[in-house]
Amino acid sequence: MTGTGPAGPDRGPGAGVLPGGLSPALLAYVGDAVFELVVRTLVLQRRMAGGGGAPSLGELHRAVEPLVSAQGQARLLMELWPALTEAERDVVRRARNARSRRRPGPAGYLAYRRSTALEALAGYLYLQGQSRRLVELLGCAVGRRDGGAAGAEPHGPA
Repeated sequence: MTGTGPAGPDRGPGAGVLPGGLSPALLAYVGDAVFELVVRTLVLQRRMAGGGGAPSLGELHRAVEPLVSAQGQARLLMELWPALTEAERDVVRRARNARSRRRPGPAGYLAYRRSTALEALAGYLYLQGQSRRLVELLGCAVGRRDGGAAGAEPHGPA
């Protein structure tokens, strides 16, 4: 990635890439990997903080799988919607409404669009160097879904 460089304390390898010029599909491509990594890390940290020792790989997989599925991501986006800034909502809208050549899997069309939008948001935040914001957004939601109390489902993007 030419033209990248340190731009602040929260900058990762993607910092310096201008996400505004990238298509929603490219943001989602990056965001897919970033989202999974952040969720896995948050679940692992939560399980290790529980004091029960290191969790098994099977236990971690069972905890992460519903969070990273298309349906899980779609529900998570709906939950996060009220906490998003206007710029973040614009990224979500743009990605959700983008045309896709892929056919949605068993989760269905709407869940697929919403999960793609959440992945695009993750890619956008990562490439903006806002990894802390992404962890902030996902931390509470993952905590609620990974053994925490379930909250009411807020309204979000259609």
